[in-house]
Amino acid sequence: KETTAPTYANIDSAVDGLVEFNRANGESTGKEITTSVASFQRGTITKLVVASILAFVISIYTTRSITKPIGSAVSAVQSVAERDLQVQVNVTSNDEIGQIGHAINHMVGGLRQNISSMSSNATAVASASEELTNVSQQVSSNAEETSAQANLVASAAQEVSRNIQDRKSTRLNSSHLVISYAVFCLK
Repeated sequence: KETTAPTYANIDSAVDGLVEFNRANGESTGKEITTSVASFQRGTITKLVVASILAFVISIYTTRSITKPIGSAVSAVQSVAERDLQVQVNVTSNDEIGQIGHAINHMVGGLRQNISSMSSNATAVASASEELTNVSQQVSSNAEETSAQANLVASAAQEVSRNIQDRKSTRLNSSHLVISYAVFCLK
């Protein structure tokens, strides 16, 4: 028993030393773990706040990059509805919204060309109408002159007819006179 007692005492002392070492190391390790966890939590919270702010800024930018061109397109369409054909949409992208802007600009250009063409056609129609009025007046004047000349020809024909009738009558009368004179002389 005596030989085991120093061994137990050594073991007991070694176990006590080990327990004391573990307690001391456990406290410092626990403090280190607590510090690491707190640091990790602060880093995670900081990263979440930065990510939230970044997401907010990106959403504002994205929203504005969509609403500003659409607002410009709507404004252009309203101007066209109010008969302003000088409006142009400022296109800065080639996405679907940019394609809408290009389409509106193309539509406004087409409307401008159509109205210009209609204006030119209206001017040509007015000019042709004026020419037609002048021709109509000239035809009317020529018709009146032709009618007057036809009346003159008719009057002249009547005069000639009367002259012919008068000459016939004069010849008949002369013939009757000659015959009467001849009959008288023969008697």
